[in-house]
Amino acid sequence: MSKKFGILIGGLILIFMIVASVLIAGNSSKPSFSFQSVVNRVMKIDLSSYDSDTIISANADSGNLPEKIEGTADAPVIIYEYADYACSHCAEVNTIVNKIVKDNNGKVAVVFRNYLINYFKNNVIAASAATAADIQGYWAEYKDALFENQATWYNLTGDELRDYLGELFTKASDGKGDLDKFYKDLDSEAVAERVAFEFGLGAQHEDLEGTPYFRINGQVVSVSDLRTTVEELIK
Repeated sequence: MSKKFGILIGGLILIFMIVASVLIAGNSSKPSFSFQSVVNRVMKIDLSSYDSDTIISANADSGNLPEKIEGTADAPVIIYEYADYACSHCAEVNTIVNKIVKDNNGKVAVVFRNYLINYFKNNVIAASAATAADIQGYWAEYKDALFENQATWYNLTGDELRDYLGELFTKASDGKGDLDKFYKDLDSEAVAERVAFEFGLGAQHEDLEGTPYFRINGQVVSVSDLRTTVEELIK
């Protein structure tokens, strides 16, 4: 082997190593949609300074993304809901919660926070997709679409899952949303931070053992008592 040939081979190997390292770095920067990745993020957040029984403004820990609110933030009664988009009971209760907000026009609002149950499938990417939809102003519609079509996306994987979540966004936004932006936001650090932040707020409540879980005025309210409690507070 000539000296020039050896230098050429060495140079090609070096270029290959640089390109490979860039590709690996690029892939590692993309958020993982695993339950453990969310837990790892939560461990880095100091949640002691946040009151989870209040509406929390967008901040660095939340990816500078706001709360997801159905109704108006200045409503006299605020329900704090912790739910998992992959939870079948949450899907059933979603229609009840929607009706309570609608029936009490302007008097009740729901602050919705994802709370991930580690044995459910695709719940992290679903929560991320809902947050991405929220960035464009379509969270409430997308939330309903996720719950209504839960049985369809629950067992999907890979590109088939991503494509379906995109289809739901197009449907929820009535074709008015920016699909490319939706996918970009889905993979963003900001969305991953928001998903972890909401989960971390829920984890502060020691009695939160399953979903859906509701709190009003700092007190836990069961699903069966939700409407009655709201009506009493309004009166």
